[in-house]
Amino acid sequence: MTVISAVPTLPVGALFSQTRREFASWYSRLWGPLGALATGVSRPRVGERVLDACCGSGASALPAARAVGATGHVDAVDMAGALLDQGRAEADRQGLAHLRFHRGDVTAWRADAPYDLVQCCYGVFFFPDMEAGTRHLVDLLRPGGRIALSTWVGGGMDTMVRRAREAASAVRPLPAPPAARDPRTRVDSADGLAAWLRSLGLVDVAVHRVDYRVPLLGDDAWMFLPGAAEDFPFGDSPAVYRVGGKIFALLSEGAVPPRVSLKLPPDEVLAMRAQHPDTVLPGYHLNKRHWVTVLLSGGLEAEEVRELLGQSYEIVVASLPRRLRPA
Repeated sequence: MTVISAVPTLPVGALFSQTRREFASWYSRLWGPLGALATGVSRPRVGERVLDACCGSGASALPAARAVGATGHVDAVDMAGALLDQGRAEADRQGLAHLRFHRGDVTAWRADAPYDLVQCCYGVFFFPDMEAGTRHLVDLLRPGGRIALSTWVGGGMDTMVRRAREAASAVRPLPAPPAARDPRTRVDSADGLAAWLRSLGLVDVAVHRVDYRVPLLGDDAWMFLPGAAEDFPFGDSPAVYRVGGKIFALLSEGAVPPRVSLKLPPDEVLAMRAQHPDTVLPGYHLNKRHWVTVLLSGGLEAEEVRELLGQSYEIVVASLPRRLRPA
């Protein structure tokens, strides 16, 4: 089969390539499960031709290739060369010779035969023109073919993106978010996504909401906190987290249940202990006016714990001399 494609010079490909290690570190807990869930909805069939657009390292392309079998074919297209290398290595390991990874701009992708299924996981909102790019994907289908798109539900990634911007801004100034309407808002609800797909002339539209919670491991919570350092002054546990040499968290993952001690304003210490007496305890071996110990047993949502972590970090940073604060 002849595929015509040009290697783009758009910075988004380089950006994702530069984060290849972080992308890989989250694969088993985030991208892999999300890709499998999406493919469970798109349901590639044995012998079908599939285009996986914005494929990354193959989170949805790999399960699609397994589904179509050796009599089918999957083209996986992305602009991030380093992620494609990861996908190729995994496809080789699984013996999926009918899965081909291509570096290219999927909004200009051409193939010499139409596809039975086009799927794009968390990618259409990166297109320079989301509507035109998606129409192009539809045009690559055979008559009666299927297209499957996945996107984030409204608010689902807001806190993570905010934390990432805060961390990056501490190292390098970032431009303000664009004033123009974020294209994701058109497709971040079931009704909005369905209406938008119908506006493209698609029929038999069905939207499936899938709730997925990312397991939070010990090191994950610190990744957006500039200047944070981990050490173990008391042996294997607890892990102590400092910024500018001062402690802002102590994490005991091996305790039953796991727990983390955090610094809060005195009035909030009292309020949290009153509201969550079985989950938020007086700070263990700490100044109980300023510290709480939070049991990670489900009494507080993971998002609430992350917010408290960020608050503890900010309190300690604010107490540091300017010369010790993260740049």
